[in-house]
Amino acid sequence: MRLGPYRLLEEVDRLGVTATWRAVHDQLGRRALVKALRPAASPTSGFAREIEREAAALARLDHDGVVRLYDFERTDAGPWLAVEDPGGFSLADVIAKAPKLAPEVAAAIAIGAARGLGHAHERGVVHRHLSPRAFTLTPAGAVKLGDLGAAHLDGGPAAAGDGVEAIGPPDYLAPEQILGDPPAAPADVFSLGVLFYELLAGVRPFTTEGAASADVARRIRGALPASLRDVAPGVPPSLERVALRCLAKRPEERYPDARAVAVAIGVALGELTSTPEATLVARALAAARLAPEPLGSGLAPPPPRSRSLLRSLGPEIPAFAALLAILVVGVIGLDRALGGGARSDPRGAAQPRGLAGPRGYVRVLVRPWAEVLVDGELVDVTPIGRPLSVAPGRHYLTFRHPVAPDEQRTVDVAVAQTVLLDVSMRLLRAPRIPDAGPPPPHPSASP
Repeated sequence: MRLGPYRLLEEVDRLGVTATWRAVHDQLGRRALVKALRPAASPTSGFAREIEREAAALARLDHDGVVRLYDFERTDAGPWLAVEDPGGFSLADVIAKAPKLAPEVAAAIAIGAARGLGHAHERGVVHRHLSPRAFTLTPAGAVKLGDLGAAHLDGGPAAAGDGVEAIGPPDYLAPEQILGDPPAAPADVFSLGVLFYELLAGVRPFTTEGAASADVARRIRGALPASLRDVAPGVPPSLERVALRCLAKRPEERYPDARAVAVAIGVALGELTSTPEATLVARALAAARLAPEPLGSGLAPPPPRSRSLLRSLGPEIPAFAALLAILVVGVIGLDRALGGGARSDPRGAAQPRGLAGPRGYVRVLVRPWAEVLVDGELVDVTPIGRPLSVAPGRHYLTFRHPVAPDEQRTVDVAVAQTVLLDVSMRLLRAPRIPDAGPPPPHPSASP
C-alpha cells in the first residue's frame, strides 16, 4: 500500500477512523509515520479536518521536543500527513507497564514534555488534548510531542465546531475546557499537571477506577487533588509544589505557559540529582521493560581512590601534607584580604559564594508587598533594597501575597543590564491587620 512517495510498512495505531502507519520514503529512504483516513471515512468529515489542523500546527513548530512534519497532501480520498518517526514508545505504554516512576525520572519526563509544549505555546499553538498518548519516549532519552489534531492555532481556523466535536474523556481536561471557555495555554498547563501528578503518584488526581466521565468532570471542577505526600510519600515537596500549582482551579493561579513549568521542574530536579535528563528518561523505558537499562545507570559508583593514591605517595606523604597546608593557609589569607563571606558586585546585589559567570539584575518594586520567586524558587520578600542578581537570559518571576492572585512576569536580562519591575498586587480583600506588613523571610529565602 502506498500514499504519495511513501510505502506503508505496518499499521502502528488506529484511533476512530484514522490510522497511522510506519512508512518509508521511496526516493529518500527516510522512515516516517504516515497518518490518513481509513477507507470508510468521508474525505470531507471532521476527522479529515483534524489531519489538516495537525499539519498546520506542526508546520509552525521547529523543536527537538516536537515531531517534525515531513509532508502533507490533500487527495480525493482525504488528506494525509507524514511526520518524523521518533522510534520510541508512547508514554501511555510506559504508564501501563510502570505506572509509578521514581520522582527524578517522572520529573525528567515532565521537563521534556513541557519544553516541547512550551515551544508550541510560544508559536501560538494550544494543544487542547494532552494525554500520555501525545508523547513519545525514545531509547536515547528524548520526549517528543505529537497528536495535535485538536490543536488551536492563534490566527488559524477555530478548533470548536469545525470537526472536533468532542475532545475526549475529561481525565486530563482543565476546568475551563469542561465549561467551554476559549483555548489558552494555562489549560494545557493543567493537563500537564495531571500527567505529572500521575507519573509521580501512579494514579490520576481526579480519576478513580470505574468513575463515570461526569463524575470525573465534577471533581476536576470542584475537588482538590490529594496531597502527594499522602499518595506517594517519597515525592519531594519541591516537585509536589510544581504539580499542585499546575492543578490550580483558576487559570491565573497556574504557570502562564509550559515553558515556565519546565523551568520550575528543572530547578527542583537539579536539587535532587545531577544525572542527565536523557538518562533518566531512558530509565523509564527500562522500568517498563520496553528498552534495556541505559549504559552505566545500574553500575555501582567507582571505589574511592584515596587509599591507592596514598599508597603510591609512600614516603613522600609528609612533604605532600606540608605543601597542602601551605596552600590552604594561602587561600584563607587571600579570602580574608578580599573581604571573605558573600561577594557583592558593584551594584550591591548579593551574589552567593561560588556563583560564577556574567550576571544581570532585576530590581522589583511591589505594592503593598509580596514574596518573590525567580524561576520557581523563593528568593526574598519585598521590600528588597538591592537588585536581584540573575544569570543572563529569560527568567520567570512570580509575586505572591496571601490575599491576592499571583502576579507573573517574564523578563529577558542581558549581561550587566538592570531590568525594573513595578508590580501592584490586586488585593481581593483588605488585610485583617492593615499595618502588619510582610511576614518574616522564608527560611529558604536569601539573607
